[in-house]
Amino acid sequence: MEKKDEIFSGTEQQGLPSFEYKTGNWRSVVEIANLFDISQQAVRNWIDAQIIDKPINGILNVTDIIRKVYRHQRRLIERKGSDSTLENLRKNGQELNNRKKQIELDLLMGNLVSAADVKKAAFERHRKVRDAIENIPARISDIIAAETDGHRIKEMLSQEIYQALKGLSK
Repeated sequence: MEKKDEIFSGTEQQGLPSFEYKTGNWRSVVEIANLFDISQQAVRNWIDAQIIDKPINGILNVTDIIRKVYRHQRRLIERKGSDSTLENLRKNGQELNNRKKQIELDLLMGNLVSAADVKKAAFERHRKVRDAIENIPARISDIIAAETDGHRIKEMLSQEIYQALKGLSK
């Protein structure tokens, strides 16, 4: 007996026929359906999903079908172990739900401020600083014009700019 025939004989392979098939054993879709105890539509679905080859002259090679269906079942089992399980998805969903509830609670308690409010406050503060800096020349131009000491002019300008920028730290 060839090695490939040994692979597909015996009862160790669940869901597959428990008797030997020799190479070249060809059957119709109806016979394959009866052999596997499934509907003819299931066999056609295997063909459409390209799990098994299309029939040649209306018949299928039983050995190839057994091999390909077995491989397909193994792939499904392996994929099931690596995919996220329903339990993991539920767990992740529950974690997201808990985070959402925590954010809502923080918002109600005043621990969080809306981004729009922060942007509005920042704009107002920066506008006040800009206005203060723009008003420096109007406030001290006459004083600077009368001053002859360069060091004193530099000190006055530095003090005014410092006062305008101090508004940012409030």
